[in-house]
Amino acid sequence: PVEPDRAATGRWLLRYLGVRASAAGDTLITLVATAPDGPWSGLGEKLSARLPGLRGLTLDVTPEPTNAIFAGAERPLWGAADLAETYGPVTVRLTGAGFGQVNRDQAAALYAAAPRAALAPLASGAPTTTVQDLFTGAGALALTVARTAGPGGPAILGIERDAAAVERGSAAAAAQGLEGHCTFVAGDA
Repeated sequence: PVEPDRAATGRWLLRYLGVRASAAGDTLITLVATAPDGPWSGLGEKLSARLPGLRGLTLDVTPEPTNAIFAGAERPLWGAADLAETYGPVTVRLTGAGFGQVNRDQAAALYAAAPRAALAPLASGAPTTTVQDLFTGAGALALTVARTAGPGGPAILGIERDAAAVERGSAAAAAQGLEGHCTFVAGDA
């Protein structure tokens, strides 16, 4: 058995359990534990037998007592380490700890309106050559703006502190034919 969080006694292993479910019905479970070693062996197989949509089980180790839910150092225990999620015309890969819009209806409305707002200065003749998406995460919004702007539009720059999210954004841009038009960099916005 996995001992639950008992911060008051200092004896704990499992702190949190994160569940990410995609619109397609795929699920990724992230265990947040205080140590990398635990009773994880065979857990993915057992869970997948009960959860047909389970695509992956990851572990995020956060040894220090903190209010931060994820340390951002996930490692796969079983199956996939991320899930594909589609927002409007673009698809990105999200990890258990990575940011993704949870309200898909609101995300659809946001991703429909934001490109129009971001590109509006171009319609009025403003000398915009680059549109920046700050705190871009895996790049869903930046990619949506790039797709809306088209190949002749401005360059789209996504800025994100999480280097792993920047890699996922760059991979998504390449997979969707937007590399060179939509670029992601790691940095503090």
